[in-house]
Formats: sequence, structure tokens, C-alpha cells
Amino acid sequence: MTSATPQPEASATPKRRPGLLRLSISTPLGWTACALALLALFGLFHLLGWRDDTAIISGTLSTNHPDATIARGLLYGLSYFAATIASPILFIAAAIHALMTRLGIAPR
Repeated sequence: MTSATPQPEASATPKRRPGLLRLSISTPLGWTACALALLALFGLFHLLGWRDDTAIISGTLSTNHPDATIARGLLYGLSYFAATIASPILFIAAAIHALMTRLGIAPR
């Protein structure tokens, strides 16, 4: 004879995500967090020395592992453009939204 153990009831409310995972991409704080994440990613790639791998743009491979060199060069290039183009736009948009909210003219 088997005894059935009572199972806890499933909660109707979803679990809350911790910390930064709760940020919405559609808020100024989320825009700022995304901009900082893009800058941090670019900084990490730069510290890892992936800048040298951007030589693939001119058709030069500097190592015996061309696949890794191409991947690192492309990731570095994409992160560079994201850090120099997207991050400032996100920071400026967040600042404009914060100013408009402070002045009482921000859309709801």
C-alpha cells in the first residue's frame, strides 16, 4: 500500500526575479542599465585583448585559429559600435525622459 504525500499547491503568482533581472527595457532605468551593460561588455572584450583580432577587416589573420580570430574580431567590432553608438543614445533618451517627467510633460 502506497501512501500519497500531499503536494504543495502551485502558487498563482509568478516568482519575482531578483535585482537587475526585474528591470524593464521600456523604462529609463532599463535603458541606462542596457547602456552600462553594453559599455561593460566592450570593456571586457578590450581588456581581453580582442582589439588585435579586428585585423580581419583588412583580411589579415594573426593566429593559427582563424575561426576564433574571426569570431573575436566580429564580437569586438559589434561591441565597439554598440558602445559608441547605442549607449550614448540610451543615456540621452533616459535623461530626456527623466527631464520631461520632472517637468510634468512625460507621456504616461
